[in-house]
Amino acid sequence: MVMNKRKILIYGAYGFTGKLVVKEALMQGLDAVAAGRNQEALKDVASEYKVDFRVFSLEDVSKIINNLHDIHTVIHCAGPFHLTYKPMIDACLATGTHYLDITGEWKVFEAIQKLQPLFLQNGIMVMPGAGFDVVPSDCLANKMKELMPNAQQLMLAFSSVGGSWSGGTLKTMIDGLGDGGKIRIEGKLTTVPYAYKIKRINYGPFETISTTIPWGDISTAWFSTGIPNIEVYLGATESMIKQMKRLNWIAPVLKAGWVRSIMKKQVEKNRHRFEKKTLNIEAKSYFYCKVEDKSGAFVEGRLETINGYLLTAKTAALIAKKCVSENFKPGYQTPASAYGWKLIEEIEESRFF
Repeated sequence: MVMNKRKILIYGAYGFTGKLVVKEALMQGLDAVAAGRNQEALKDVASEYKVDFRVFSLEDVSKIINNLHDIHTVIHCAGPFHLTYKPMIDACLATGTHYLDITGEWKVFEAIQKLQPLFLQNGIMVMPGAGFDVVPSDCLANKMKELMPNAQQLMLAFSSVGGSWSGGTLKTMIDGLGDGGKIRIEGKLTTVPYAYKIKRINYGPFETISTTIPWGDISTAWFSTGIPNIEVYLGATESMIKQMKRLNWIAPVLKAGWVRSIMKKQVEKNRHRFEKKTLNIEAKSYFYCKVEDKSGAFVEGRLETINGYLLTAKTAALIAKKCVSENFKPGYQTPASAYGWKLIEEIEESRFF
């Protein structure tokens, strides 16, 4: 099993976030191996960071297994994860390798949770969402749950200042278009229109309008807190909300593969323009959480963190380091279910207030 292995494998190491994870893993002193299906791109990463690399795709599980025989923990960075998580997890089960990824896709969280008996049987920890999605929000939600153990309503919100989306994130968002919004009501995922609810939320340094989005916490926070009613909001602008409302009218068209393909090509064409702003080291992310019990009493809290993509690299590497040190909890886990809500405080410049 994993006891005598110490290497970590970063799959998708040449992607925007993958490179950040490689860099941070080395700073954490981890024995990292870069991996992916593009040999030339991997050679560049291996040369820049002085690491070994392995070339393989995710189409053949047996080939993945061959490349994980000496790997303790995988950090999977190649999305969209609803298309890539299954073969990697199957290989991890076969080799006794711990699995981390950086997804925020609620469908992925829901699907992986259903495999819990297999993870427990094999003694591995499986933690999708080991990055910006969903480490800070999961920690904040669990901190509030501790303050109000009988909470029945959970509202999470986040907004960034000075940041942007990567090309990979935008492509994943495009894949989700047409599915509608999602919230959790009495423990059940419920489809709602895009921009279903709009609130003005005080994030601490600023206040802005925010609207519901189908974020991963509608799944992960349900698992880690047990609170049955969950809504997640994104800080937005009036223009963004209008665009989201338009999606309700054209949802059937957005489900067409050729439409999504055109949109992804546009993202790829302009990805360098998006990503130039994404790595702004001055960017900050802010989170708001409110929990409420049946009587209407509530508790609220806030959290400030660094740039979301830099945070993802730091949290993924931190959790991998814990795994390699045999500090893990077997089975499907969220960041807070495995390590408690204070996990985010291990990341410099993160603060609750």
